[in-house]
Amino acid sequence: TNTQADTVDVFDAQTGAALTRIHVGIDPVSIAVRPDGLEVWVSNHVSDTVSVIDADPTSPSHHQVIATIQAIDEESRSTRFDEPVGIAFSENGRKAYVALSSEDTIAVVDVQRRLVTKRLNIRSQDPRALTVAGDRLYVVAFESGNQTQVSGCLPEDIDGDICTFNVEEQSV
Repeated sequence: TNTQADTVDVFDAQTGAALTRIHVGIDPVSIAVRPDGLEVWVSNHVSDTVSVIDADPTSPSHHQVIATIQAIDEESRSTRFDEPVGIAFSENGRKAYVALSSEDTIAVVDVQRRLVTKRLNIRSQDPRALTVAGDRLYVVAFESGNQTQVSGCLPEDIDGDICTFNVEEQSV
């Protein structure tokens, strides 16, 4: 994703040459390929949408946005798909999971109908990255609320005797 340009840029994996630029929603931040490889889904953080791009090279709409997924409350005309970030697909490709960062929920999307069918409440703040393994959905949140952290082990010794990652050993 090219966040600043509101595009997805496609490159040749062998040569690195730019092939095309696809305009999507505002502030694209994440991308996921449907398990069958025929679609690429892009979360657009500011426009509160997911753009669906045709990835089938035999299709006349190859490398074009073919659908936009969002959820609008009809009465208030406000979004119910606020700040999407991470996307993951079930292994069979029938469901997509979209992390809605500001709502602390995961939207479950019926891939074929492109509709949000339910929401999963997450007990942590600002879910970001998602992955599916078997019958489980794994969620990485920005703030877990469980008071864990990775300590940088700085010379100031701000974490006392706790040293989980010595940043000085890893620096060049």
